[in-house]
Amino acid sequence: MDGNNTNTNKYVIIINGLNIPITSLLSILIDNWTPPHPKMWGNIKVTHKYIKRVLNMYRTRVGVDLAKKVIQVCTYRNKKVQSNIEMTPDEFLCWLIKSKPATVIFEACSTSNYWKQKAIEAGHDARLISAKLVATVRQNQKTDKNDALAIVQTASLPDVTFIGGKTVEQQQLQSIKRLRELAVKQQGASQKQLVSLLLELNIRISNRKGGIISAIEGVLEAPENGLSAECRAAIHTAKEQLSVLTKSIHR
Repeated sequence: MDGNNTNTNKYVIIINGLNIPITSLLSILIDNWTPPHPKMWGNIKVTHKYIKRVLNMYRTRVGVDLAKKVIQVCTYRNKKVQSNIEMTPDEFLCWLIKSKPATVIFEACSTSNYWKQKAIEAGHDARLISAKLVATVRQNQKTDKNDALAIVQTASLPDVTFIGGKTVEQQQLQSIKRLRELAVKQQGASQKQLVSLLLELNIRISNRKGGIISAIEGVLEAPENGLSAECRAAIHTAKEQLSVLTKSIHR
């Protein structure tokens, strides 16, 4: 097989029901390639030792249920559940680092991207799977143990689709976007509240000629409107909060 003329993305190896692209195997073994026979993967030769290591990774599946305070870890190998134990987050992190490479499957949730990244850093093949799909496979009542086992069973389904997940950079960009959207909502609510409260005192302000911040500053500086010192202080505080929100949106 001439690596220069063959599209390796077309080929997969099926191990315990998981479709493993040839390119995935090669990428994991990239640091262990040695000068080869020219008819192998182009100029790439993979040693038996590391082929065996990677195949073992896909033979061992670990279903992880990420609960609020504990993590349930179900290890499945040779068509048998080897263990299904509860760990603290710190214990699970140590387990990831010390364990031999395996396929670690997480049910998609708020912390699953973080743990997927940690599993990959520790040398595992980490994947995310839909919580709704896991719920359809789970047998018996909903417990952490049953959930972890159901995650392993769901990953064994034919043609199962895994969720891509996010990188740290993508998570941070998403956080920035969501915080900005929140600031926009809070800014709009603060503006409407201030305008409404001042209108009840028969003080009308406009968003023109310098904006609502300037209009409120004019109200605070006008002695003839009859506002008490306490009311002026409260409006001043609300104006400052609105100003901070506006600046954060336009950064």
